[in-house]
Amino acid sequence: MPVKKWGVITDEATVNGTVEQTFDFLADFSTVARWDPGVSKASRLDDGEIKVGSRFSVTTVFNGKESDMIYEVTELERPNKIVLSGDGPLVKGIDTIVLSPATDKGDRTHVDYEASLTLKGFYRPFAVFLSSTYNKIGRDAMEGLEKTLNGQ
Repeated sequence: MPVKKWGVITDEATVNGTVEQTFDFLADFSTVARWDPGVSKASRLDDGEIKVGSRFSVTTVFNGKESDMIYEVTELERPNKIVLSGDGPLVKGIDTIVLSPATDKGDRTHVDYEASLTLKGFYRPFAVFLSSTYNKIGRDAMEGLEKTLNGQ
């Protein structure tokens, strides 16, 4: 995911499955540990239909250290847009996922992913030094999504 401005990472992927199928998979953010190598575990904190307010516990790994975050769905526009807000001890973030049919590829979906990250407290000024790290985190996540949904 190339960094276009400090703390905002964007990238894209094209995956197997209809827009609706891909939406259902990604809206259930407990699946993030299956495709993002920067996440060691994830689980849903509530039951029922995924909706605005649904919450997820996500454990991220950065430089070998685990950090727990709580993500909440803040916007759902089925089947094209998912927005989640995450909060942890070191970072807060907003992940925006936009889905559209991949042109001329049958049942394939184009995924645009943006992660806006803000370091907290003492760490905040160091965000300017992390652009290459952010790029790698994002690219690894999109490659993981492609491998998972494309059956590789």
